[in-house]
Amino acid sequence: MSFIATFFSLLFGLTNNQTAYLNVLALPVVSASAPALSSAPTCDITLLFFDGQSNLIKSTEVIIDPGGSTTYSLTSKEVKSLGKERVLVYGEVGVGSDSDVSCVIQASLELVDPEGRQESLTPLAARRGPTTF
Repeated sequence: MSFIATFFSLLFGLTNNQTAYLNVLALPVVSASAPALSSAPTCDITLLFFDGQSNLIKSTEVIIDPGGSTTYSLTSKEVKSLGKERVLVYGEVGVGSDSDVSCVIQASLELVDPEGRQESLTPLAARRGPTTF
């Protein structure tokens, strides 16, 4: 798959029934001539979780309208199913090359503990340009 923009998290470990969430917001497109939402095409977004050796754990592809959002989760139970108590993982969000060039997103990684308390919310670092996976 080819991406026009890719967002990466840092490596992190999930323990004690934590859940990691990749959050994506497709920013509304505002026209300079009319301050209303443009009828821009939707954004084709791929959300992925990898282990520390860059092996894919899970992924999904979604279509988001401007102003829309999505969340994709990875639980510590899913990590344990890899046969290890603790595995370093990272998240990635890609804007598909078939998305409109006006597609602009904000991506973040959120870690939540078993009681639902947010432990951290980190914006993902972006890299623009052609990337092929």
